[in-house]
Amino acid sequence: SGILKSISRLDRRIAIGLNSTLSEGGETVKLCKELEVFSYHPNFAFLNTELIPTLHKSGIYVMPYNIETSMEIQQLQEWGADGMCVEDPQMAADCLMRFVEDKTG
Repeated sequence: SGILKSISRLDRRIAIGLNSTLSEGGETVKLCKELEVFSYHPNFAFLNTELIPTLHKSGIYVMPYNIETSMEIQQLQEWGADGMCVEDPQMAADCLMRFVEDKTG
């Protein structure tokens, strides 16, 4: 986090994203605010439904990584994630197209 603080001090226009392999629990929002991050990138395995709206209330985008299945993509859509880092881009595109078709069709 020291490097992110240094980058933030150099130029406030740089959008900083915080990647996390673990869940910081109640400290996540505090850490994101302290670092003035634009987005938070948790490992999907440690993400829970309460964290996304909590971060959104603080103006922080949530884009989990380690997304491997269409069920995980659907779950993130339902939870309101702002984006995601996927293992299989074609599978993700197909899944998201079905999601859009279901919503508009």
